[in-house]
Amino acid sequence: MKGKWYQIFILLSFILCIIAWNQNLTYQGNLSPFLTKASLYVEHNPIEIFFNGDFDTLGFSGSGTVDEPYLIENLNISGATTGLIYIRDTTVHFTIQNCFLNGTDDEPGIFFQRVKHCTIINNTINNSRISVRLDSSSDITVSNNSISHSNAYGVGLSKCDKNIISNNSISYSEMAGIALGESYYNLITNNIVTHYHTVSGIDLYNSSKNNITKNSISHGCHGITLNGDGNNSRNIISSNIISYNDGGWGIHLDENATNTLVRRNSVVGNTGYPSQANDDGVNNTFEYNYWDDWTSPDNDGNGIVDDPYSIQGIVNNQDDYPLTSPNTQPFSTSTTDTTTTGTTVETVPTTTDTFMETTPTITPLDPLPILVGIGASVIIRLNPRKKNTKIENKK
Repeated sequence: MKGKWYQIFILLSFILCIIAWNQNLTYQGNLSPFLTKASLYVEHNPIEIFFNGDFDTLGFSGSGTVDEPYLIENLNISGATTGLIYIRDTTVHFTIQNCFLNGTDDEPGIFFQRVKHCTIINNTINNSRISVRLDSSSDITVSNNSISHSNAYGVGLSKCDKNIISNNSISYSEMAGIALGESYYNLITNNIVTHYHTVSGIDLYNSSKNNITKNSISHGCHGITLNGDGNNSRNIISSNIISYNDGGWGIHLDENATNTLVRRNSVVGNTGYPSQANDDGVNNTFEYNYWDDWTSPDNDGNGIVDDPYSIQGIVNNQDDYPLTSPNTQPFSTSTTDTTTTGTTVETVPTTTDTFMETTPTITPLDPLPILVGIGASVIIRLNPRKKNTKIENKK
């Protein structure tokens, strides 16, 4: 009898070994369902780089050229009480990619000072004060990163020119998803910014000639804000989806916002009252935007509401060409202007002045984004909302 049970035990053990071996073969190419994300990377201490030569000293591969940038990649930097990656005063080309960065509420995740020529791409950055902080830096691309639970900003730029912030997912920021201070000629495009708390999805403070286009901004306080106590002019806000912000306006321009072009955005379900936008500035233009609380009448069927959309604020601005649908393609009254640098830019129809002298081109009458799946289960409440509290200036 004992021999029989022993044989059964041996047989079952053999079968279990075969199953385990087969499972290993099946999933050896994709272990992510079985491992935490952090364990997929090489654990590493926080990185500090103070000049170009430190990349070689610390053993990072590459040569610092355009074709062979230094690579900081596949690292897990977590649990540190300091910043995770701090780099200053470099001019060589380098890339930070495929890293898992999990910080603390008091320190930045990635912090650059006076840095040029970097790409930050395909990283996961959580639980930092500012997940990506750029100071006095240029030619930086922040793209395709997952950024969440920032104690202040998801991405913050201070005195930065000619950078690109694109295709990032930024969520649960305590203040703003993306914030610019005293920064110029930056492109902010194709980002998904959601669930920010006290300021806005994208906030510009004393910043000019920036291009904010094709972003999805939802479920926070304000959508896009321009504010400050100095120069805040000639920014373009175009082709964004700004939706379901429950603390204020979809778009807010304060008294120092001047010559702003707000064009072809979809503005839906934001609780500012009586308008989903506010303008207290000077010479700002709203046109061809879709406002979901103003879609008729359109007696001539040209896709433009017959009556203008009133913009709240002390200047009594309005959108003269509100669209009846986010998919409407109305006639074009815009013009373009080519500067001496050869960059074609979109301008307000009534002026030949240039908004964006060296930033990337916006194609006139680019198709509006289509609202797909955003707030599908949310009921738009039509009762009045109180105005937002004053946005505090950031230094």
